[in-house]
Amino acid sequence: MNITAVLQHKYGFEELNWNHTNFVIETNVGTKKVTYWRDRNLLEYHLNFRDRLFSKSGIMCNRMIRTRDGLPCVQIDQSFVTIHDVIDSSSAIDDDPEFKGFLIASLLEVSKDFPYINQKDRDVFPYKASIESLTHLKDKNQKYYSLLVRTIPKVKQRLTPHKKMPPICYDGNELKVVEGQYYYDLSDAPPQPAHQVIRRALGFERIEDTQACWGSLLNAISKELADQVVSALISPWEWQECINRMHSCEDEEEIYYRFEKEWEATMELCDALKLSIPARRTFSYE
Repeated sequence: MNITAVLQHKYGFEELNWNHTNFVIETNVGTKKVTYWRDRNLLEYHLNFRDRLFSKSGIMCNRMIRTRDGLPCVQIDQSFVTIHDVIDSSSAIDDDPEFKGFLIASLLEVSKDFPYINQKDRDVFPYKASIESLTHLKDKNQKYYSLLVRTIPKVKQRLTPHKKMPPICYDGNELKVVEGQYYYDLSDAPPQPAHQVIRRALGFERIEDTQACWGSLLNAISKELADQVVSALISPWEWQECINRMHSCEDEEEIYYRFEKEWEATMELCDALKLSIPARRTFSYE
């Protein structure tokens, strides 16, 4: 099958040049990007997500160009192909803290409308599962098992009840300006857990920028959603991840050192955002 000819016919390009060594094609209406999808559910998710992001928030993004028949993709064998506009990277801008906060808020709102059906992690902290997994570490390494057990009081302080949050379609891609409007270039990756996305978005070097991003984020969402965001952000995910890493890696010392650094970074972030964590909380360990 001549894929170039198929795409030229389906999209009605008068000219199409593609050497197949990259995913960029030159057409009579400009440079375009080709994306292959094997997971139809992921394709449908991105299709709906991007359309909704534009219509709900006005943020431009790399939506799927429709074929002459109005379809968002072309099926070729067992894969699906989509075509997108390419925005010159020279239009990329430095981080804008306030707009990034608005962007994350918009992504959160769209994620509520279009949850990714294959995503199991819904940002509810798996405390009971983590305790069970921790117990299984006792025979593997008594030292780090004991250290992680002694952390449980602090872990409990950071546990807050909250509703499930869907993952977010964001991975820190470039933000650009097109004719005076912001343009966000999404990748074709599956959505990520909300707490990871929010933490990454707040990763500015200056505290003032982090606070500006956070304030913009909270101002653009409801009180209910803001409470969920705070709960997801302060939950002790690094503790749970440390336990999981201990099971799959022999370098326990390096894993525990990384856990301590991540815990400290979270505390610093919470302090910068003025998020309160109870000094004491009654707990029991079984």
